[in-house]
Amino acid sequence: MDPDSDELLALLQRMQAGDPAAREHVFSRVYDELRATATAILGGRDSGTFQPSDLVSGAYLKLMAAGKPWESSKHFMDVAADAMLQV
Repeated sequence: MDPDSDELLALLQRMQAGDPAAREHVFSRVYDELRATATAILGGRDSGTFQPSDLVSGAYLKLMAAGKPWESSKHFMDVAADAMLQV
């Protein structure tokens, strides 16, 4: 996925405007990339039973609760990566 995708930014803006369908589309669009980031984050540590999908889910919930305005799709992905580090 191109992190600067205009299509993703449009979905993020629709999601912020309250479109529940956009929220589902955003998650399906970014899941694989977020999972790859989570795998890299966990790669150097003993994570026990903590899996990449746990990081993705936790970070995504934080992002949805934050209600942050997204400047770009790259901004969203950067904040998501930061959120995974805090899960």
